Amino acid sequence: MGITLHLLLHSDRDPIPDVPAVYFVMPTEENIDRMCQDLRNQLYESYYLNFISAISRSKLEDIANAALAASAVTQVAKVFDQYLNFITLEDDMFVLCNQNKELVSYRAINRPDITDTEMETVMDTIVDSLFCFFVTLGAVPIIRCSRGTAAEMVAVKLDKKLRENLRDARNSLFTGDTLGAGQFSFQRPLLVLVDRNIDLATPLHHTWTYQALVHDVLARKLDVYFEYEEKIMSKTTLDKSLLDIISDPDAGTPEDKMRLFLIYYISTQQAPSEGFYQDGLSSGQLWQHYH
Repeated sequence: MGITLHLLLHSDRDPIPDVPAVYFVMPTEENIDRMCQDLRNQLYESYYLNFISAISRSKLEDIANAALAASAVTQVAKVFDQYLNFITLEDDMFVLCNQNKELVSYRAINRPDITDTEMETVMDTIVDSLFCFFVTLGAVPIIRCSRGTAAEMVAVKLDKKLRENLRDARNSLFTGDTLGAGQFSFQRPLLVLVDRNIDLATPLHHTWTYQALVHDVLARKLDVYFEYEEKIMSKTTLDKSLLDIISDPDAGTPEDKMRLFLIYYISTQQAPSEGFYQDGLSSGQLWQHYH
């Protein structure tokens, strides 16, 4: 039996009462609530619940209560913790996976106004993804990190999570036959955690790799900016006003917007109106970056 239809969890879905449904979701409050709603609405014949990272006991109880209230207990066929909270880009490269990309970032960790609670959330998110990776790899890593940094916080939390799992021999994720020798292997991987504040080599080598270059450039939408620059220089009518482009927070970096503004200024040989500065520059990323 194969998958015949793919649907987003939070999309409008019609009941299909004679087919099983396979869910593959993060165990967030929003997702759990929607799954409970599906149970109450009797959308499918049976439910196979696959969670990208481990679901907590309290959220599992919420699903159980919803299934009990909807008389759908027997319809919940399987519940799996898949431990897949990461994305493998290449055979030897993976990145942390998170719906909110700003949550797990260099900026998030180094914000001057970050609270202890927010820092704990960031650390827990990173640790969960790393734990999922090593569960999938089937090996317990040797962890090395620099002291007194965020890297040490991640290392301590990950070490604790690994030890707690290994302590329960019956339910350990690293001792099953399918995972090989697990923690008893002499080929344990080395996990080196480095804080970017003291990782001086990486910024110096950053632009020397196509991988880093593509990662940074794709989000800038340079093809869109190139098209508008060509139209401005050839005095072709623009599809959108310059103010709309510069005010769009999702299009380009402040440097890209400043370059486009300068090209417009030089090509038209006239300064934009005073309202342009007030509406565009003072409220957008451009002004915040250069002021």
